[in-house]
Amino acid sequence: MMKNKLIISVVIVAILTVLGIYLLESFRENQFKPEELEKSSEETPIEEPQIKGNIISEEHKKIIPTVPKLHSWQKEEGIHIPNAISSSTIFRDNQYWMYFTGNGIELAISNDGINFVLKGSVIGDDGPGSEQEMVTNPTIFQIKEGKYRMIYEGSTDKNAVRKLYSAVSDGGLKWVKEGGIRLEDSIFYSDLKKGTSGVVIFASVPDVIRLKDDCLRIYYAAVDEIRTAKSCDEGLTWQKEGKIMFDVYPEVAQDPDIIQLEDETYKLFFSTQNFERTKGWIVSASSEDGINFMIEGKIIEPTTGVTHAMDTDATKLLEGRYRLYYSEGNLSYPNFTPNILSAISLD
Repeated sequence: MMKNKLIISVVIVAILTVLGIYLLESFRENQFKPEELEKSSEETPIEEPQIKGNIISEEHKKIIPTVPKLHSWQKEEGIHIPNAISSSTIFRDNQYWMYFTGNGIELAISNDGINFVLKGSVIGDDGPGSEQEMVTNPTIFQIKEGKYRMIYEGSTDKNAVRKLYSAVSDGGLKWVKEGGIRLEDSIFYSDLKKGTSGVVIFASVPDVIRLKDDCLRIYYAAVDEIRTAKSCDEGLTWQKEGKIMFDVYPEVAQDPDIIQLEDETYKLFFSTQNFERTKGWIVSASSEDGINFMIEGKIIEPTTGVTHAMDTDATKLLEGRYRLYYSEGNLSYPNFTPNILSAISLD
């Protein structure tokens, strides 16, 4: 009896041993071998953009955005708006709506961005003592509720005091002035030609951009330097941030125009002049944060026989390029008769 039990036990152990060896070998055979894993990776490689020289394959153009450099510009023929200066253009209803300084602040509309039809004044001058005896230099942006807000410059008849005010519109055609001053700033200024100096109230030529945090930043000129302020209530109140910084600060930095490119860097266009103020041209600068800028150089000079190019207004076109509206004129008051022209980006 004991002998039979022993035989049965030996047989069971043998069967279990064989089964265990079989299962172990099956498990090993079903595992990835290093060379098989390597082969699998080679068969399904991660696809990288195919770049040959400076040419990107068509299938990757959608995933590699082309960011314009905006270093090169070609002047376009003709005058878009005569006897006008300092425009701000928005794209609405498949049309270009250009607001500019003329008879007060005027509006012109174009289907192609080249040929404009005048619509007349939308913001007029106020009476003596209002400090809006001259209204100029508009910038327009859309606010969250869908309306448009305009920040514009109001000044006395002798440009002695310049402050920023605002107006609001449902559709961009009819505007209502809002009460109060949006922004006031001052700077110590010395006029070497006149031999005068002192503190002047001066906030001029504004331009507004929306930031990633959904607040707004305004760029404006304080005589010969560019400053910024920030608003988180859609442009009703502003907290001053100070002047922007350049790697090499120009003696004159005026008329700021700011855009943000697809790579989230900033491009600033502004006007500068020589020491004698007898010639002015347009310069571009770039920035990662919108505050500290690297000057890139001169991009627009005035036409032969004209002393100044100034007051830029960069507008992105449907095709992806940019058009830069700007003003030209012989800067000699009271015979200053500027015109609005344009240039098209080549890069």
